Amino acid sequence: MTRQQKSNIYLAALAVFLLASCFFYKSSLPTPEEIAKQRIDEILHESPQEQRDYNSAVIERSGRETPTETPQSYAEVIVRERWDLINWEAFNLLIDRESNWDYKAQNPNSSALGLGQMTKGSRANCKDDYATNYKTQINCMVRYISSRFGTPEKALQHSNRFGWY
Repeated sequence: MTRQQKSNIYLAALAVFLLASCFFYKSSLPTPEEIAKQRIDEILHESPQEQRDYNSAVIERSGRETPTETPQSYAEVIVRERWDLINWEAFNLLIDRESNWDYKAQNPNSSALGLGQMTKGSRANCKDDYATNYKTQINCMVRYISSRFGTPEKALQHSNRFGWY
């Protein structure tokens, strides 16, 4: 066997090794969805207080009163019952952007108010206590997002693209 043939065999073996290594490396990496789910899970469970808020909301939904319920903990239960963790994070980001979780927030330039800054037309089918009840606002927002976009993730994508949802 000539030196050139040995060199070609060596290069071919090296190429096969490199291709196999690349395939193995890529297949062992988490997908972007797995990374997002892991990061969202970390965000949602950063502190024991957040876990207590979530548990309190679950207790409240079962009919028992809890003094630690917040609009955010109530919304998390509602949204996660209907969709998944990714959609909860999208819903959370939408409300954070729209009102910073202030259910009394009002837009001085329009009829938009509440957590989701829904306009008068968008909240026409909501309960009369929309302006004063964060549960009504959250339930109304869930219905609106479901009927218009399907999921909070799609509503957030629309909001990112057009500046409204």
